Amino acid sequence: MQKCGECKACCKILLIEEVDSKPNEWCQHCNKNGCRIYDIRPKGCREFMCTWLQMNHVGIEMRPDKCGVVFEKFTDNVMMGGTDGKIKPIVQGQIKFFNKEGISVVIVNHNTKTKTNFLANGHTRKFVEDEINDST
Repeated sequence: MQKCGECKACCKILLIEEVDSKPNEWCQHCNKNGCRIYDIRPKGCREFMCTWLQMNHVGIEMRPDKCGVVFEKFTDNVMMGGTDGKIKPIVQGQIKFFNKEGISVVIVNHNTKTKTNFLANGHTRKFVEDEINDST
């Protein structure tokens, strides 16, 4: 399994209610060296594993702090991604790969408050929304 290393992207992108951390705002416990409460971090932080951490065959360039998107698998059919910037070409390539594998991708831009759907063949926007709602 991969390791976070210097990446702290989830500390900015994720909503972690236990520490009142909101999307697109740095967690109050994060500094340039990482999490100051790492050993006692809340359940939401301990249990989160971005897709990059789970995919040994994906290079360092797809680590969230490098590519600008934190991907999270919601269901077998849907991948969510959070960003605060533009979607880079390397991320577009990863989205195309997910789509070919039958996985739709929803990218949430926390700056613009917009969602962009990249649908796999046979998926509709309603299907994706239902998958997300059923998993939460």
